[in-house]
Amino acid sequence: MSLVITKQTGNFFSLVFDGGDPIISEKNRLTTFGNYCNFKTDSGANIILKQNILVTDITVIADGTFTFVNINLLWAKLIEIGFFDGTVIAGTPTGVDRFEELLDGFTFLGRNNQVVFVNETEMKLDTTTYQIFTEAEKLKLAGIETNAQVNVNADWNEVDPNSKKFIQNKPDIDSSANTIECIRFAGLGQVYELPVDAVAIKGYINDGVQHLEKTGFTTDLNTFTQNGIEVTFKKTILTGQRIIIYYYI
Repeated sequence: MSLVITKQTGNFFSLVFDGGDPIISEKNRLTTFGNYCNFKTDSGANIILKQNILVTDITVIADGTFTFVNINLLWAKLIEIGFFDGTVIAGTPTGVDRFEELLDGFTFLGRNNQVVFVNETEMKLDTTTYQIFTEAEKLKLAGIETNAQVNVNADWNEVDPNSKKFIQNKPDIDSSANTIECIRFAGLGQVYELPVDAVAIKGYINDGVQHLEKTGFTTDLNTFTQNGIEVTFKKTILTGQRIIIYYYI
């Protein structure tokens, strides 16, 4: 395995891996882990498909041919020949290439609830407080009762108004009122009479359900209307069909 990096005219670089076709790149980045190297574009994509290249497998050609026994020598040579110059934007700080270039060491001791960032102005690692909740939000959360807002199964028969199962403003229901009854007819026409004060709620034509007509369903053939004691079915009823109408008074 080998990688040959050659400086071209105009500060371009060609990278040839294992004798393959050259890849020309201007904006280059390098990340290293131990003695292994990963070459990236300015946007972070791989310049070459193969990564984790051992430093001793890399050759640099620029006013001479250079090989390297350690990663620091490779970094120094690439910086010297301008390998990273294409990534520098005019008028903005260049930052640092490696943590070893920062001016201070760093310790996490005594820095709970803080996150690390690179302070490029002072060339060092620094920390800042990381807050998930503001102090006001913490106070609000601390004031919430334990097990508050848990689901409760309401109980219709609960009479204690202090119980979480108690249902407020229940309507009074007279179980003796509105008894549902039905009346049967042999099919003969569309109109059928109910007892006085009866209110039709559902009908059947030979077991086919017929519903009381509602707004927006006037085109539904499986409906009926009521006018006084008369119920009129929309669906055509044939002689001898079974008609059942359920109603309450």
